[in-house]
Amino acid sequence: MDDKDKINITFETLYDLLSREKKKGEIQQLPNGFFQDLLQYLKTKQSMLERLNTEDLLYSVERQKRIKEITNIKSIVQELLLKRIQKITDLALISIRTGKDNLADKPLLEEERIIAKNIVEILNMYKTNVIDRAISFKSPCLKEAMQEKQNEGKGDKINKDNAIIRTEKEDKNSKEKYFGKEEEIEEGNTKKDETEDKDEQPVLIRIITPVPQFLDENGEVIGPFHEEDIVSLPSKIASILIKKGRAEELKESKS
Repeated sequence: MDDKDKINITFETLYDLLSREKKKGEIQQLPNGFFQDLLQYLKTKQSMLERLNTEDLLYSVERQKRIKEITNIKSIVQELLLKRIQKITDLALISIRTGKDNLADKPLLEEERIIAKNIVEILNMYKTNVIDRAISFKSPCLKEAMQEKQNEGKGDKINKDNAIIRTEKEDKNSKEKYFGKEEEIEEGNTKKDETEDKDEQPVLIRIITPVPQFLDENGEVIGPFHEEDIVSLPSKIASILIKKGRAEELKESKS
């Protein structure tokens, strides 16, 4: 760490940092070890306040001055950090519009870089599941998308190709939920080859209610599907979704 990049935290330096952040459009560089130095500075001020004797009139006046000083310091720090978060959010919005990372080369603190990544992810999710769907005449599905994201990591593993590999228990639950019990699945496996071919014929359906991602009998990933999605699925899968009231078949009109 270079000495030139360090400064002593004082009330004046904090005020200068805030003033510069408010005047400049670009997010400004903060000194190395900013939070560590700030914490030490606040602890020192608090320690000085606690040493003052409240029974002494002179000290009582000095104590009030110290309390006011600490209050002002906290106010400056809060305004400074919130101003920086506002700039980070603005840059994240530009990144969503342009598809370019406008935050990578900005002088962010480690904690700010973490929150910036999360802001971009949330805004991206909103764009994909609300804005893009709205302009495609589809209903928003942000709630479902956020629920799917929350469920990530609860038994799901993602391989290098980003394909989801279900655990054996989730695989079984997924099949039972969307295909019925194992006995029902096995019942169809004893049919003739011609029947199996018929089950694989694609059927065009419209999704009525959101369908989370699941695995078919061959372990292939199906979905997720959102309300109003138009998809073509094998006849057997389509029939199950239609039977469960999650989809309806779209029949081609004959001219």
